[in-house]
Formats: sequence, C-alpha cells, structure tokens
Amino acid sequence: MIRNFLLHDYDLIYCKIGKSVPVFLDTCTVNPYMRTLIHHCRDEYGWSDDDAKIYLPKWEKPDPDNITELTKPKNPGPWVYQNSVKLANAPYMATMSTYKGGGYVYMFERNVERTKEKLNELKNQIWMDAHTRAIFLEFTVYNPNINLFGSMIMVIEFLSSGGAIPRLDCKVNFVCFRN
Repeated sequence: MIRNFLLHDYDLIYCKIGKSVPVFLDTCTVNPYMRTLIHHCRDEYGWSDDDAKIYLPKWEKPDPDNITELTKPKNPGPWVYQNSVKLANAPYMATMSTYKGGGYVYMFERNVERTKEKLNELKNQIWMDAHTRAIFLEFTVYNPNINLFGSMIMVIEFLSSGGAIPRLDCKVNFVCFRN
C-alpha cells in the first residue's frame, strides 16, 4: 500500500548519490611495536585530506593525455571529482565530520531499471572502497496533489575503525504558486 502511494502520487524531481573525497592510505603513524601486525593506517576525514584527482573505473589512474577528455561532459561521471561550486552544494555538517560539498557523484536517471544497472556497475567497479569516508544520497520529490516538495539527504559516514554512522535530514516545503 505504501509503495503504491509513493509511486503514484509523487514525482521524483532530482536524485544523486555522492561519495565524499577519499582519504589516502598511511595518513597516520602506526606504533613501531605494532608494525608487524598493522601495515596501513588511515586517519579520520579532515578538511585538508582531499583526494580530488580524476580516475578511471576501479580507481585506476588515467593516462595524463586523456584527463581533459574525461572532464568535458556536463556530467563527467562517478570517477571525476566535482567541486562544490560545480555541484551547487554548500559544506555539509554530518555527525562525525563536515564535508566540503564536492566529491565523486552519480546522477540517478528517472528510469529505475537503468539506475539499478548503473548501481550494479559501480558496485562491480568497486566505487565504494576502504578509502570512502561518506556516502550521500540526496533526492527531492514533489506531490502535486498537495503541492509539497520533500527533500532528503541520507549520509553514512565510515570511520577509520570500520564503523558506520548513518544520518538522515528531511525537509518538507509547501510552495505557493501565483498566477
């Protein structure tokens, strides 16, 4: 019943999934006594820890001659970093950190089957990996029957210790249209 209500009475206006800027390996120091057991250390996300490079699928580095070709499209894809100005995003204060508003972004299509295919492709290409510090899912829906917009931001922050902290921000807005 709820599913039918959502599918028939709301129109999806906008939806994207974004990955915060990855954190580099070895950004903290392993105690000398533990180096035989622990080989890599990743610090918590910090404002200056950005990796804003351009990548190919599976986070492979592209040939330097092709980098300009990867950034030309209007929506360059989930392997090209987009800054907060291009995305029209302000910094976002989540539970554990504040994120700049930029990142690696996939804009959903309004076609459910195509979106599922693309999400499976991103999964197979390891878009989310051990370097990921946060995943953002943002979307807006509109209900024309009662003239309401609903905006949602869902965030999962991944800690360097392996934990995950979810957060949900929901806003509903009534819009008055005048002739």
